[in-house]
Amino acid sequence: MRISNVVRCILPRFCATRYSAGCVLRAGRVYSTSAADKSRESPASTEKASKAHYVQASIKTLNPHYLTEADYIHLPSEQEYVFVWDALARSTTVQVSAKVNRRPCATFRPGKSPMTFPAGLAGYLYYWVPATPAPPTAGEIRFRRMFTPSPLAFNNGQDLLSANGLPWRLQLPTIATFDLYQVYRDILLRDGLVSKETFAIAADMGRQRKTWDVESQGLVHSFGQPWYLDLGSKVHWWQFMGERDLFKSAPLPNVLSFKTGDTRLPSPWLGKALCKFVRDEHPRHEGHRVVNIKYHQILQLRPNPEFPEELRDIVKEPKVNTHLRRGLHPWQLDLDACPSALRQGFHVLFANSRLPPLRTSRSLRSKPVGEREHRMAESRKPDLPLLQPRSG
Repeated sequence: MRISNVVRCILPRFCATRYSAGCVLRAGRVYSTSAADKSRESPASTEKASKAHYVQASIKTLNPHYLTEADYIHLPSEQEYVFVWDALARSTTVQVSAKVNRRPCATFRPGKSPMTFPAGLAGYLYYWVPATPAPPTAGEIRFRRMFTPSPLAFNNGQDLLSANGLPWRLQLPTIATFDLYQVYRDILLRDGLVSKETFAIAADMGRQRKTWDVESQGLVHSFGQPWYLDLGSKVHWWQFMGERDLFKSAPLPNVLSFKTGDTRLPSPWLGKALCKFVRDEHPRHEGHRVVNIKYHQILQLRPNPEFPEELRDIVKEPKVNTHLRRGLHPWQLDLDACPSALRQGFHVLFANSRLPPLRTSRSLRSKPVGEREHRMAESRKPDLPLLQPRSG
């Protein structure tokens, strides 16, 4: 009886020590999961890798048709940037600090610091061009997210998105302007994706954009091209890409706001959306160049508390693929009836619509022979879970 009493007193203390908070019992040893011990784990297993262990990428091409598994990039841990090297450059060193025969390297960043790439991100850097009529300088580098290194699955992947809902991208005027993107320029020239003449035009555009020293909703070149819109901003304006030059529109009042008498009301909605310019082809506008705006995607939406509640019934809630409205009527700009200052830049949309498309195929990468038959064979297999539970 006395022995059992002693055991009952000691056992709870023993268990409290062995299974205290932040500890787990493994094969008789206690492993702390505190922050201090986590820092001693391997970089691949931590939530965010130290910069000394950042993955560096070495690629041969940016052409989706010629990608191989050697161009595949995989980030096992979070990191703020990736150094991208040209695998076909002469020097063999990959040391960033090497001062002799150091190969040039470019950076691949998700955005402004302290933004990071998520752990597990994998895929390919590639050069994207629109399938719609557009100037040759409309190309951009994107990152195609994939869950397999096989380039055959490229068309099944999805582009990495930025915080504004648009694909992460490096536009050609940016690539052509900054020295740190020399690697991308070398690869694009070697691949034959961009000519020296196009790079020269893009560099002029990039320098012109730097002198403006302002941000806009995006660099727009075509009807139907998505761009970001802050629904609550007091003013809206855009930068347009022509065949050889850039243009910027005059700042316009919020495109959702409207007047009652002499008073301009605030936007009925707050939030953010992706929108696109469309051509208004109603018969009543025959002979005129009229531009409308449509919603491409609603990212965030909430009523603006500053908008008069008694007028709430006359404004329609924004919906995908519907016209953006200013009060009861769709927003529109008639280039042949408005003041010349207001039409600045918008004429590019009509001029570019007469250019040939940069890409004639809907697929970014050509489908190999037999891919259709392979997919049909795969579809006949029974559905299996991606991850099988461990037995035992």
